[in-house]
Amino acid sequence: MKTYGQIYKTLRQNKHISLREASGDIVSKSQLSRFENNLSELSFSKVLDILDNINVSYDEYMYLVRNYQRNEQILFFETVGRLEKLRKFDDLYALYMTEKEKNRKFYSKFSDLRLIAVKMVLNAHQKMAAPSPLEIEQLCDYLLSVVNWGQFELYLSLSAVAFVKLQTIKLFLEEIPQRIEFFQNSPENHRLLLMLYRNIIITSIVKKNQQLAQQVLQDYEASIQTSFDVNLHLEYKMLTAEYAFEFIDFQTGEQILSQVIEVYRNFGDLNTAELYQKEIELQKNLKL
Repeated sequence: MKTYGQIYKTLRQNKHISLREASGDIVSKSQLSRFENNLSELSFSKVLDILDNINVSYDEYMYLVRNYQRNEQILFFETVGRLEKLRKFDDLYALYMTEKEKNRKFYSKFSDLRLIAVKMVLNAHQKMAAPSPLEIEQLCDYLLSVVNWGQFELYLSLSAVAFVKLQTIKLFLEEIPQRIEFFQNSPENHRLLLMLYRNIIITSIVKKNQQLAQQVLQDYEASIQTSFDVNLHLEYKMLTAEYAFEFIDFQTGEQILSQVIEVYRNFGDLNTAELYQKEIELQKNLKL
């Protein structure tokens, strides 16, 4: 298996960047050469700096270091999300049972937390009993004990939102800015934060808490103001429509969702446009 330095060397050479260009004013050419040849090590901060000098992100670098494998915890949750999206609940249940057996043989508190999160996902689709109050408390206690939330904690919070009290959700919202600050520049973490906002908005609408739904809609909007990702802005519109259907009136929600439908039609995505047209009909029938 290649070392950290050897992988860096491969990346540098593939980009036709010289030792002098890569080392910059961070380290000497000889120091970088020794690192690349596994003769010495560099501090974490210097590795980050020399990665910048060859235009490679830390995530990309670590992906290669791990031999093209994602972090085990993150890969697990990505698999859960994929199976849920495909509605392959039998496979998701099998994943749960495999994890449970593994945890029985080699106990890990992180495995415990993964199991609780999957149980929450399965329960949301009526495929498993709800987690116990003790399990929910265990997950919340863990989240509130971690100073810096990374992807693992954000994935856990995504699952937990629908099962915790509104007061706990409000506490999460108060704590989030400080807890994600350390990893705030990670694009993946920003994506997960928006997913968390989405789940909180939906939960607030279901629980008919207009004030909380409105607050988090504003947080969501502020988080995407500088984004050119059309999908994020469409999701914000859809969430705003759901808010309007519940708390304002049918006409306002229909108007907003019709704008979303028009965009999807212009993109040629007629299936998604039809899906949201059915949502309008559903809301119309509910108001009758």
